[in-house]
Amino acid sequence: MAGVTAPALAGPPYDTDDPEPTETGHWEIYMFAAGKRAAHLTEGSGGLDLNYGPVKGVQLTATLPLAFTNEGGNHVGAGNIEAGLKYQLLKSERTQTSVAIFPRAILPTGGKRFGAGRVAVLLPLWGQKDFGRWSLFGGGGYLINPGLGQRDF
Repeated sequence: MAGVTAPALAGPPYDTDDPEPTETGHWEIYMFAAGKRAAHLTEGSGGLDLNYGPVKGVQLTATLPLAFTNEGGNHVGAGNIEAGLKYQLLKSERTQTSVAIFPRAILPTGGKRFGAGRVAVLLPLWGQKDFGRWSLFGGGGYLINPGLGQRDF
């Protein structure tokens, strides 16, 4: 079986994250675009990911997407807004490790065309271990995804 590869571009909003909050009093503002095409369906979103560090060890986040789909015609509109708070539980200079929680509420601002029409809650835990100039980070969590035909995972 032969495989085909293609270059990938990556950036916020990440499906993974790290436990390092934005520095106190600073902003991180990212533009993003993501999409997919399968059979005759094209859909995705683009927008802004806003992060602010109000106090040490805390980050406030808002993700503001503009969504698109060609299902049932071409449609563009507000996507579901995400609001989150990253809280660093542990940061050890001695062991070069850090751990944070980053709960997010996914608000049904995109309507049923661009979402499930209900508030979903993401509950992740992120960890990081530094090795000199290298870092290894990742984590996992649980998505509470209510609504008809939806599942938690």
